Amino acid sequence: MQEQLLTAIDYNEKSGYNMMIVWDLGRRCNYDCTYCTLYMHNSWSAHAEMEELKKTMKHIDEYYSIYKSFHKIDMACTISFTGGEPTVNPNFFKFVEWIRDTYPKKYRLSMTTNATWPTDTSEKILKLFNMITVSYHTEAHPTLKEKVVKNILHLQDIGQRFKVNVMMHANDQYFNECVDLMENVLTPRKINFIPRIIGERLEEQKKDEVDLKKQKVITRSKVHAYTHDQAAYITMYWNKKNLELTEHAFSNIKVSGLSVEDSVNGFFDRLIGSKEVEVESVEEFLSKEPVEVQKQIKKIEIKQQQVADISMKGKKKEEVPAVLIEQGEHSKKTYTLIDNVNKPAKQSIEAANFDFQEKLDKIRESRKNFEDPLNIVKSVDTLKKSKFEEGKVVGRSIGRMCCGGRDLSCQTVHSEKDQWDEIKFAKNTNFKGWKCMINWFFLHIEQEKDIVFHHQTCRTSLNSVEEPIGKVSEFSKIISKLKDHLYGNMEIPYITCPHDLCGCGMCVPKAKDEETAKMLFHKYVKSSVEPIMEPALIGDPELQQHMKEMRDYK
Repeated sequence: MQEQLLTAIDYNEKSGYNMMIVWDLGRRCNYDCTYCTLYMHNSWSAHAEMEELKKTMKHIDEYYSIYKSFHKIDMACTISFTGGEPTVNPNFFKFVEWIRDTYPKKYRLSMTTNATWPTDTSEKILKLFNMITVSYHTEAHPTLKEKVVKNILHLQDIGQRFKVNVMMHANDQYFNECVDLMENVLTPRKINFIPRIIGERLEEQKKDEVDLKKQKVITRSKVHAYTHDQAAYITMYWNKKNLELTEHAFSNIKVSGLSVEDSVNGFFDRLIGSKEVEVESVEEFLSKEPVEVQKQIKKIEIKQQQVADISMKGKKKEEVPAVLIEQGEHSKKTYTLIDNVNKPAKQSIEAANFDFQEKLDKIRESRKNFEDPLNIVKSVDTLKKSKFEEGKVVGRSIGRMCCGGRDLSCQTVHSEKDQWDEIKFAKNTNFKGWKCMINWFFLHIEQEKDIVFHHQTCRTSLNSVEEPIGKVSEFSKIISKLKDHLYGNMEIPYITCPHDLCGCGMCVPKAKDEETAKMLFHKYVKSSVEPIMEPALIGDPELQQHMKEMRDYK
């Protein structure tokens, strides 16, 4: 197990404060991806009726309003529809219009969709949704994938706010189809995307391992194992994102009496806990050294251009690596698969290495015993040694980003008490035993399966065990219990994480030690409510049985 270097995560203020309600409207879907379980999708479930959805929405409104009234910071709320595929429900768009009319401007609305709808549906989506997430699945039929890419480009043309979750399939051809899409379609057009690792729940990995022993071949693997090249590509992508945050921080740091180049090293000193560095405020630094700040930014831009120049030297246009193709040379509305399945990933790894290796080498030279709490340096070295080795890496072991692409504020084992730094990607997400505020920022509803969780992947209740918090059909009981905690007892359990892995929800405030956990709680929750720190660890047998039945439900 990799050493746990993070000690706390806080909600990043730049992202705004938001409760996310994820509403699974039903399992019905027009896709049949092998990594999506029958628990999550099928092609035959009945659609949720309009009145049923309205009733649930009224309960959601009351639930959110209770939590909002106890938040110190004004907290917006996003309702994100998912499935299955939400748009296959004939009542869906009519229902969303009803929400807009009934709760004007109260909720942000989003959805996760495979975007196989007719192109003219995009205009309707623009009117109804603040944000959408398009999931790109390589196992779909080529005709459907062409339609998805066409809809992605059309969404950009009409000004819809959206991002693309590119599901990184471990099959060589599919993986490089994902690389092609990201490098040659999304990146040149500056479309926001997230390369998503397939398979995050430990129970799914264990089930695959059991199936593998029985069958020797898994036809519907929920947890993908990546080659070292593939794992290196994904890791390098997120390391670059972490370094972009670091480079941004360079422009906000000035150590008294030192050059900007030395200030860069000073930032890493701060990450590893040096007590000798005095950091001025952003305003003071910018007022004194605006030219140097711009020089540092320019250095980064020049270095990136050098990558392209060196890679293109002496090559014909058709030999230029996919990662470096200019937008003008790749203006087709659809794309083609890359023939050489290993070429794009390796070239992108080399480009990423070159981009920041000089900076890292300089930092190493200045320290014999360099520690790296965010794994920026160590992961580069490890991947350089392993990228051509035999074997595969389980996706969940690579690390994780925020689903919404948010920056994460974090503390490490070397941080000062009030020192928080920003990262995009956490190498290790084992927060077992940590205190977590997931219930204050998330709610997950599975309409068809009649289940309500605090969160869709962690599924942890206020008892700090994995179980639903109630049934959709008995939502009034959930609200009654919440009122008893907040209005009656004026205290509420602080959830203790029971899992070895954190999936979606890692951006939520959480801490390893009790003192920091209490600080985070009182930062967000009004002083009239106190946290119950001791976990109950005893669940509700009836709800646990219902969850088991729904998992076995086909």
